[in-house]
Amino acid sequence: MSYTKDYIVQLLKDAAGAGATEVHLKVPNRPLARTEDGALIPMRHGELTPRDAVDAVFALCSMAGLELPVNQLHDQEFSFGVRGVGRFRVVVYKQRGSLAAIVQRMRVNVPTISDTGLTTTDASVIGSPGIVLVSGTDRARVAAAYINEYNATTRGHAWVLESPIRWLHRDGMASIAQREVGVDVPDYATGLRQAVRTGVNVIAVDCVPNADAADAILSAAESGACVVVTVAAHCAQDASWWIARHFDGEYRTDAYRRIENVLQHVTHADKGEDAVVQQVGHELREVS
Repeated sequence: MSYTKDYIVQLLKDAAGAGATEVHLKVPNRPLARTEDGALIPMRHGELTPRDAVDAVFALCSMAGLELPVNQLHDQEFSFGVRGVGRFRVVVYKQRGSLAAIVQRMRVNVPTISDTGLTTTDASVIGSPGIVLVSGTDRARVAAAYINEYNATTRGHAWVLESPIRWLHRDGMASIAQREVGVDVPDYATGLRQAVRTGVNVIAVDCVPNADAADAILSAAESGACVVVTVAAHCAQDASWWIARHFDGEYRTDAYRRIENVLQHVTHADKGEDAVVQQVGHELREVS
């Protein structure tokens, strides 16, 4: 048995056929499939050796069109599609000196506004010029629901910039382009500036990694786009800091001014609780 590309495809087909949401490949276990109830169940395959793990990771990278040296095969995230099976997100990591991987099947059932506890009135801010910040532990799900609602109700054009892609958005009334950072576009700032040049109505960004991206987000909103940004703030009042923090001194003061001019809404949502929607407008708190 060798973990070739064909073998990985068959393994993923077996897992998908059994309703599994992800597959774990780790020495010295057999491949494990996570069932809908969250349990990890051994699959009918032999235990992985360190060589098997390396072969499996290289096969997964090949399926994503990646060519990485052996010494770089750790802490990697990427995605790929298998025709007739679905799209998958891969997390590669090292444990006790051996490579390991978790292969997650992407969800095609995108969350709806009602799934999150929000209302269509809350979602009506999507499409208007400015920034919508989404904070809290459930931020990715809420942001996806916002794009889903826009897709279901508006004849517009949206770009989703993610690393990696989490949910698959199919075109509805809107045209949705999902661009994976590092695969479809080199970085967030480049993707944002390309979106502005093409006249996109809505841009969704899953993080703000650096000052270049933060500036591009503000510039996109200032140009008239609606920019939905997820940030790891613990409360709505701190959400703006997750953009401004990338600037120093007078540049941070200027960033707060720019945010104040374009911020239209902050949504804070935590898992296990109803989403708490807070309209902050000009009431920003600067965090030193």
